[in-house]
Amino acid sequence: MLSELRDCDAYVFGDAMESETIDVSNLENARLVISTVGLKPLTEYLLSFPGTVDVIVRTRTLPMAASLIERGATYVIVPDLLAANQLTDNLEAFLNGDYDPNEIRVRNLQKFKVEDTMPQ
Repeated sequence: MLSELRDCDAYVFGDAMESETIDVSNLENARLVISTVGLKPLTEYLLSFPGTVDVIVRTRTLPMAASLIERGATYVIVPDLLAANQLTDNLEAFLNGDYDPNEIRVRNLQKFKVEDTMPQ
């Protein structure tokens, strides 16, 4: 997905905690904003563009995730929920015989190779 973004002329990839990133983002004209930072003031700011920008944000708790959806977030990242879903999928595949423990290890190790997923 990041390689596809590199071919796009209109995106900003940066640290949303830095004011410069927000300044150059032109949020008023954005179609999508993804923030993986679970910082409440930043989330509140991003949600101040309802109806014009699809906003994906992050939080730790399910009640807060529900509140953010109700307040206009398109999607809310809840890391523990995502991890639980991934664990369930892997366990089901293992128990169904779809792949063996070594395959699970290899797939998991591939995900931990961060240098392969970072933008150039």
